Amino acid sequence: MIKYIFFLIIAALLSACSGGQSDSSAVDEGAISGGTIVVTKEQFQSSGMELAAMTKIAAVQEINVNGKVVVIPGHVTEIGSLSEGRVSSVMVSVGDWVKKGEALFRLEGPSIIDLQQEFLKAQAVLPVVEADYSRQKELLQSEIASRKIYEEARADFLSARATASALRARLELLGIDTEELERSGTITASIAVSAPIAGNVTMQNLRQGAYLLVGESVMEIVDPKSVFVELDVYETDMTDITKGMEVLVWPAGEDTVYYRARISRVAGKVDADTRSIRVQASLSEPAPALLPGMYVNATLLKESGEMYGLPSGAIVNLEERFWGLMKEAESDSTYTFVRREFETLPLAGEHTGVFNYEEFDSEALFLTRGAYGLIQ
Repeated sequence: MIKYIFFLIIAALLSACSGGQSDSSAVDEGAISGGTIVVTKEQFQSSGMELAAMTKIAAVQEINVNGKVVVIPGHVTEIGSLSEGRVSSVMVSVGDWVKKGEALFRLEGPSIIDLQQEFLKAQAVLPVVEADYSRQKELLQSEIASRKIYEEARADFLSARATASALRARLELLGIDTEELERSGTITASIAVSAPIAGNVTMQNLRQGAYLLVGESVMEIVDPKSVFVELDVYETDMTDITKGMEVLVWPAGEDTVYYRARISRVAGKVDADTRSIRVQASLSEPAPALLPGMYVNATLLKESGEMYGLPSGAIVNLEERFWGLMKEAESDSTYTFVRREFETLPLAGEHTGVFNYEEFDSEALFLTRGAYGLIQ
């Protein structure tokens, strides 16, 4: 009798284990059988799943492009010497901020001295030839002097005046005060080369004692506040790209900070090699992280009116086909979903537009969180 009871207990336990495995297997298989997916409400809640219907949203399409930070013309300048000479001192280095008119380096040499000397000579001669010209003019009017002598005096005066004027202009380009030079007659042996704009010294190729030639570029100053962004947009994305369109810009490889800009110019020609069009965007706010010459990433926000859409979490990309889970039925303990395909348009923010919205009932609900794991 004891053995009989013992065998009955074992048989019952085995039957219970077998029955439990059969029920569990049935639940697992039923979860994705028949083209539907069944999720218990307990699983739905614990996994943080959410449902939502399609809504009409402002359709702002994102177009991702690349580009470069460029300085506005007139806000970058190369510094050179307008006279030959030796560098006697250097006041700034790369990275320094300078004000307009601030001395950058000093230059000395015989040509600087000679130019001042020539100017003083020309200024000394000018009153003499001017007086002779005036006298010959009076004599001509009195018919005492010949016209030939008058014309020679006039030519000498005009030549002397042009020479003095040209020398004055050359000295003023070098930053020499010609009025003070003319008044005192004191010749300086060196000049200070000053910054024509305010900005940051981005290039400096100077050393004390170096001899500079006229036109030799030795320094660059950039005003980094006066920059814009040049973007390359593929011709296939150019539809409805117009001036005034909003753009988000950030340094390449850095996605923690971005700046707002607006398209200010659109080139009227397609690059034959890249099949892209150059677009310029002016920044709408200070952008200290965007430095001249830096490569950037950007997103053009193309407004396309209104369209129906879903949160992007509702749509799963499987080999460039886009799927979602639509609620088909609901019981006291479960949700039943069916997989449906969408024709989509990526939009700015956290929504995706749906072109084939008419295929769905206006009250249809879709799984907007957790769909990826179930569809995969």
